[in-house]
Amino acid sequence: MRARSSIVMAACLTVGLTACSTLRHQSGDAAPAGSPASATPAASAVSTAISTAPASTVATTPQSSGAAGGGSGSSGGGQPSTTLELGPAGYGALKLGMTKKQAEATGLIAGYSTHGPNPVCPIAHLKGAPAGNGIVWFSPKHDVVAISTYGSIATPQGVRLDITTARLLKIYPSWNPLGTDANGRGYVKVPGNAHAEYRIETEKSKVSSLTLQAGNEDCYE
Repeated sequence: MRARSSIVMAACLTVGLTACSTLRHQSGDAAPAGSPASATPAASAVSTAISTAPASTVATTPQSSGAAGGGSGSSGGGQPSTTLELGPAGYGALKLGMTKKQAEATGLIAGYSTHGPNPVCPIAHLKGAPAGNGIVWFSPKHDVVAISTYGSIATPQGVRLDITTARLLKIYPSWNPLGTDANGRGYVKVPGNAHAEYRIETEKSKVSSLTLQAGNEDCYE
């Protein structure tokens, strides 16, 4: 009897007060002779208490997504949290051919204005770009037709501002400037986009201007 009581008390500590009350009530004499063979009431109480006990949970840390070349997310000040590329279809989520509403919805542009160099074509600028850089051109007929780069933003092939003309020609050997290699302006078909080209200017043998523009660009030149 003491041994059985000890077992009952141990079960009480395991399953809690509710099961303990049930176990104590059922810890009397054995079932009368001739009763059907079945699990004892005490065992049933333990089983019930365990099965209804709340399951433990494991805390998990959400994985950050990343964001890229389309998306893109941005951090404070409009600077991209990851390096976005210029091309082949646009700059991150900003694409050639987008309307003003679509372009603004990307969160990548600001300062939309109808008082740019060409009054017919409104302009905006990429967030985070210094004044006069990162210009986005809107055509009345074709919407976004040109996106200029700034800083370290590069094409998928690695052309960016301030690289040497020699490096440019290794990457895009078809670049053929109007002027000289050291100081000129030329165009390169965009790999992966037959309807766009890169407009690349050099000054003092370094890339000084880099723009992705649509083949139907009609705002300048």
